[in-house]
Amino acid sequence: MSAAPIERPVAPFAWLARTPVSLRAGLAMILLALLAATLGPLLAPDPLELDLSATLQAPSAQHWLGTDNFGRDVLARIISATSVDLQFGFFSVVPTLVVGTALGVIAGTNRWADAVLMRVLDLVVAFPFYVLIIAIVATLGPGIFNMYIAVFLVGWASYARLVRGEVLVVAKHQYVEAARALGFSPARVLWRHVLPNVIVQPVLLATTNFIAWILVGSALGFLGLGVQPPSPEWGVMIGEGRVYLYQAPWMAIFPGFAIFYVSLAAILVGDGLSDVLRPDIA
Repeated sequence: MSAAPIERPVAPFAWLARTPVSLRAGLAMILLALLAATLGPLLAPDPLELDLSATLQAPSAQHWLGTDNFGRDVLARIISATSVDLQFGFFSVVPTLVVGTALGVIAGTNRWADAVLMRVLDLVVAFPFYVLIIAIVATLGPGIFNMYIAVFLVGWASYARLVRGEVLVVAKHQYVEAARALGFSPARVLWRHVLPNVIVQPVLLATTNFIAWILVGSALGFLGLGVQPPSPEWGVMIGEGRVYLYQAPWMAIFPGFAIFYVSLAAILVGDGLSDVLRPDIA
């Protein structure tokens, strides 16, 4: 009688070894940014603390990324702004993704809803993307809450249009027609057969929009319509630093690098997810 095979424990994160390198690199970079946003304020100086005796100091052992025109530590302000910008990117993507996907599914399965949604979509996309967001925020007034409203009013449209087209294509596939022929309810056909095959594209789009929303938040902060000084935010810091670009270039360069870092991380995650979720195109 042969002995039973010994079951070896599976490492908790063994699945990571099977994921693309780009996905692992992007997740590691985002994790590092989250750690900085979480633990940084406990270790870094107060980002709002003024020291007029140390204004516009170059990077040094005391101030690793230098100081600004009020003597505030640039590194501390970048770390503090990380949580603001990451939250804005995340909480801008999630509602627009959920609502846009739901509306796209409804439009793809209901003729009357499709007619109404297409007219609303035509109205939204008739205006340039950034111009419309800036106009909404300028009308409502500067502030982070009004930024969320503007992003939501504009951002859902890209997901709805994408998902609607995917639903119309998937609904004609033979496995969907077979499910209907077997007498499955429309809700079950939609939930079990249609939605799993259309959700990939909006998820991949969300990784790109995450970058776009961070850039939007930074642009609004740069224009004075987003987070208001003295609260640290990357766009606000770049706007403040452009006045001292020749005297203290680090005031604008390092916040710009932070935007580049997070954008690169999101690009790597999106590229890795495309390989995982759509292996047929790899």
